[in-house]
Amino acid sequence: MFKNINKFIYGLSLLATFIMMILLVLLDVVPTKYLMIIVIMLGIIYIVLGIITFKAKNKILLILSCVFSLLFGGISIFASNTISETNSFLTNIGTVKEEGLYHVVVLKEGPYKNLSDLNNKKISTYSLNDEHYSKIIGAIKEKIEFKEEVNDNFVKVATDLLENKVDAILVSDFNKEMLDDEIEGFSKKTKIIYTEKVKIEPEIIAPNDIEVNQETFNILISGIDTRGSISKVSRSDVNIVLTVNPTKNEILLTSIPRDYYVRLHGTSGNKDKLTHAGIYGIHMSVNTVADLLNTNIDYYLRVNFDTLINVVDKIGGIDVYSDISFTAYNGDTFVAGMNHLDGARALSYSRERKQFAEGDRKRGKHQEEVITAIIKKVSSSKVLLANYSAILESLQDTFQTSMPTDTIKSFVKGQLDEMANWNVKSISLDGIGRNDYTYSMPGRLLYVMVPDDQTVARASALIEGMRQNKSFQELGFN
Repeated sequence: MFKNINKFIYGLSLLATFIMMILLVLLDVVPTKYLMIIVIMLGIIYIVLGIITFKAKNKILLILSCVFSLLFGGISIFASNTISETNSFLTNIGTVKEEGLYHVVVLKEGPYKNLSDLNNKKISTYSLNDEHYSKIIGAIKEKIEFKEEVNDNFVKVATDLLENKVDAILVSDFNKEMLDDEIEGFSKKTKIIYTEKVKIEPEIIAPNDIEVNQETFNILISGIDTRGSISKVSRSDVNIVLTVNPTKNEILLTSIPRDYYVRLHGTSGNKDKLTHAGIYGIHMSVNTVADLLNTNIDYYLRVNFDTLINVVDKIGGIDVYSDISFTAYNGDTFVAGMNHLDGARALSYSRERKQFAEGDRKRGKHQEEVITAIIKKVSSSKVLLANYSAILESLQDTFQTSMPTDTIKSFVKGQLDEMANWNVKSISLDGIGRNDYTYSMPGRLLYVMVPDDQTVARASALIEGMRQNKSFQELGFN
C-alpha cells in the first residue's frame, strides 16, 4: 500500500516538475546553459528517485524517496506559480493608458452641489493649447445646458469665480493644480463638483530596432507628480535619460532640471518648462528630450511617487550618501554621510530642492543617487530573488514602458548570462534661472531655467560616444 502511494506521489512530483520546465522555457529569460544544467540535475534526481521508488524494498529508502518527491514537487509548484506571475506581469506591461482629468470647480460656500445645479448657468473655461478640450465640452453639454465664457487669461478664470462673476469654471487637472499653487487661498475657497475623463491618444512612439544586449540604448525615466494610478497625465517632475551600454556594462544617468526652458516638440510661440511636457502625454516628454539632446530616445519608463515607494520598500530599503545634513519639506531629516532610506524617505530625499542653494540641480543629483542605489541593491544582492513576487505585485499598474515584452526578456536573459556588475555614472544639465512666459501658461510669468549650452553639448556628446560603443574611460569620463 505504502509503495503504491509512493509511486503516486513520485508521478505527481514528476508531472509538476515537467510543467515547471515547460513554463520556464516558454518564459524565455533563463540562458540556455542554465536551462541545460537544471534539466541535467533534475533528470539525475528523478532517475535516482524513480529507481528507489519502483525497485527498492528498504522501507527507510522508500520513506526518503517519498519525502524528496514531495519536496521537489512542492518546489516545482511554487516555481511554476512564480513563473506564471512573471509572464503575466511582462505580458501586461504598457497596457495602462493615459487619461486627462477635467474639473468643474465652484465656490465651496456656494449653492452648487453637483453638475445638474449648473443647468443654464455661466461657466468660464480655460482651454489654451489643449487639443482635448472640445471633447470635454461636448461630453458636459450632453448632461446640462450652460453658457460658456471662453477665457484665455489664466488668472482671470480664477478671479472671476472668486468674485462671483461666473457660477463655475472648467479647467484641466493640471490647470487646477496651478491655480491652487499660484492663487492664494484658491484651494480653500473652492471645490470640485464634477470630473470628466478623456483618453489620451498619444503619438505612437515606435521602439527602435535595437539588440539590447549588443547596442547602446536610451531610456527616458519620466517621473510624474502624482500618486495612485499611473494613467493620469501630469507634470513630469523627474526627467532622467538612462544610457545603457550592455557590452561595457556601463550606465550614464543624465538629469534634466524640471524647469528647463525648452521648445516643446512640434510647438511654436513661447518655449516652456520641461515639466509641462508631461501634461500633453509621455510622447511629448520623449520627443522634447530627444530634440534637446539631439539623440534618439529608444524607450521610456513612466513612473509616479507610488512606484518609487513600493520598489524601495520591497527591496528592503536603500543606502545613499549625502554630502550635507538637511531637513526635507515634510520634516524628514538626513545626515551628512550614509542614510538608510525606506520608500517614503527615499521619496522625500528625491523631491527636496528648496533647502539647497543649487535648488533643482541638487534634487536632480539626489534622484540619480536613489536610482543608482536601487540598481546596485537589486543587481548585487539576493534581494530580488527573496522578494520577487512582492516586487512584481507592488509594480502592477504603477508604471508604463514602451520597451516590448520580448525586448525586456532578451535583456534580462543576457544579463543573467553575464551576471556582470554595472558601472553607473551621472551628469546634470545646468542653466540660469529667470522669469518668462511659457507655452502652457502664456499669460503669466513663471520661473524657468535657461539651458547652459555647454552642459547640453557635453551630455549629447557623451551619449553619442556611448552609442558608438566607447567606454567611460575612452570618453574621458572617469
